[in-house]
Amino acid sequence: MLLVMLTLAAAMTLPVALGNSWVGDAPSGMLRFTRGMFMIFAVGLIYSMIAIWVSTDHTTEKRETVKTETPPSLDNWSAAGSLLIKDVGASRSSQSAFVTVNTSLLSPFARDYFFLLIVRVADNSVDALTDPRLEKSRAFGITGEFRTVQVNLSQEFIQRADATEKRFSQISLQYYFALIPKHVRPEQILTLSDITALGGRQLLSHPSPEIVVRPVAPPK
Repeated sequence: MLLVMLTLAAAMTLPVALGNSWVGDAPSGMLRFTRGMFMIFAVGLIYSMIAIWVSTDHTTEKRETVKTETPPSLDNWSAAGSLLIKDVGASRSSQSAFVTVNTSLLSPFARDYFFLLIVRVADNSVDALTDPRLEKSRAFGITGEFRTVQVNLSQEFIQRADATEKRFSQISLQYYFALIPKHVRPEQILTLSDITALGGRQLLSHPSPEIVVRPVAPPK
């Protein structure tokens, strides 16, 4: 519409441009013709420049650069245990173990993963990855706040802890913090090796001083 209006304005300006004395009082027909053509071109140039300015001003898209942060790879991600884990404990009276986790550090993985706590008796006579005698929490969403995750301990589990001839405390238990894909259920994890086998990642939270991700083993 603006371009149509500019075209009409240019057509209305031409009679004024061609009818001025500078064109009309030219001493010869050739000079009158050349001055007339000059005015026509001048009017066309002026309105063309206005049309370019108007159309550019209203149609140019102002695009904002959106910064997209690529989530860190779980194969390389690590975090200090002192930052991720606020508190670790166990209670014989309530037959439970717990970990308080700062889930804000795991926010980049919130879309695809749940997290859960796995507790194991520290027993060097058994391979930790294949030891089926584990206790697990339910799966939780990563919501960015401090969350206390609790695991109920069976009587059999407590008896095994006593059998290690160690005091039933934080030192005699191993706490594993795991990230599992949202389609995986905790019941599917029978050993620690199942975490990575099902596409999750295992984080040793205590007593290790650092939370380190175990990368998925390359296919054979």
